[in-house]
Amino acid sequence: MDLIDLKPAKPGWGQVWQGSELADWFDKVPSPKCVISMVGECGLGPAISWAMIDDDRATLPDAGLIAAADASIGFLKNGYNLLVHCFEGKFRSTYMDVAIHMRTGMLFADAYALVRSRHVIADLREGTKAQLMRLESVLNSVVKPT
Repeated sequence: MDLIDLKPAKPGWGQVWQGSELADWFDKVPSPKCVISMVGECGLGPAISWAMIDDDRATLPDAGLIAAADASIGFLKNGYNLLVHCFEGKFRSTYMDVAIHMRTGMLFADAYALVRSRHVIADLREGTKAQLMRLESVLNSVVKPT
């Protein structure tokens, strides 16, 4: 588990954490919190869950990715800390974490660099990386921090 946001995107917002083995670190993240699960149902309180296979071509539909990022921003704005996780804490969680940070107004390269600097195993598959780059102008156009 790694804290990605050293400070919230805006005052009063929650922060983003990323990792694997959710049960091992769920209680260590301050409440209120919401789980962003990339492996399906987590059973630990408020959650946005996606069951997504882990291979080079797998992506969420564009509208689904945008909706998940919007929902995540909604939780952050209300002071929730987000626990973004997948089985290894490497590929699928990075995909969602980067999308969430792009939704705050960051460019793809900056969001990806931030996540990688805070979570050393963070990586993207070719399909998810291509989708995030293609959707850059859409993802970073709505919720820009001041």
